[in-house]
Amino acid sequence: MKTFENLETWQMAKNLAVQVYQAFRACRDYGFRDQICRAAVSVSSNVAEGVERNSPAEFRNFLGMAKGSSGELRSQLILAEELGYISCDEFHQLLEQSIRVSQLLGGLIRSIQNGRTYRLEDRIK
Repeated sequence: MKTFENLETWQMAKNLAVQVYQAFRACRDYGFRDQICRAAVSVSSNVAEGVERNSPAEFRNFLGMAKGSSGELRSQLILAEELGYISCDEFHQLLEQSIRVSQLLGGLIRSIQNGRTYRLEDRIK
């Protein structure tokens, strides 16, 4: 059986969340750290929840929420870099990965919106 764990978008989003947690592990601004980690986790969690739903419309809705969380994460990464919470190198690496995840999410959303026959099996490695 194919599962969300095999979906490239989910894998990249999960890896991004792990990297965000690692990058902010020592951040003493606990409110900021908690918020950016929640945003990062929300991306992969919404992809997983959408895959487990019963229809392409529900899946698209959860992909939209994941894409929104990806935007939230990018905004927080910009703030983190400007506040000196992460290095310039960490910022660029995390930002690049978050943009790639957002692009993959956008592609999945477009394929569903354009009325293409949606089959999860076609999206999974």
